[in-house]
Amino acid sequence: YLPIDRELLKDKNIDVYYLGYFLPWHPQDCYYYAVEHGGFEPSPERSPGSYSKYSSIDDRIDDLHYYTSHIKFGIGRATSDAAQEVRNNDITREESVALVNRYDGEFPERFIEQTFKYLSISEEEYPIASEMFEQPHMDREYFDHLADRHRTPHLWKFGNEGWRLRYPITN
Repeated sequence: YLPIDRELLKDKNIDVYYLGYFLPWHPQDCYYYAVEHGGFEPSPERSPGSYSKYSSIDDRIDDLHYYTSHIKFGIGRATSDAAQEVRNNDITREESVALVNRYDGEFPERFIEQTFKYLSISEEEYPIASEMFEQPHMDREYFDHLADRHRTPHLWKFGNEGWRLRYPITN
């Protein structure tokens, strides 16, 4: 998605408005509103890395985006969702800590093969470009190799149990 060039709208007398201009942005309330007034249907399964079935379900690469955020920053999708719900007084901090510890960092299996295919460079279609990459075909092993090479040492440590956050969220 790319936003429209505002210069194109200038002479057309068109204004851009977002839903947040009219309704307070409260994800649970917006979800209930969309179900009641728009026929919105949540996902039949929760989103990987979170407990939500209704947030950010229209983009297959989002699951990997939130997973890589967890790798890079130590903050995953459950942290983002739970923080919003604590700020909105929908859940308690204690509930959020339990949700974060249960779901943050969960590998997004749901659309991963399609996402890896999307991230790969076809050697047949792009023979020159494919030669410029260490490995033009993305798969789980190569992805894990890249992700592990880019973990921030002040956030992560590697031990007998694999990668662990140095400072996990606790009560």
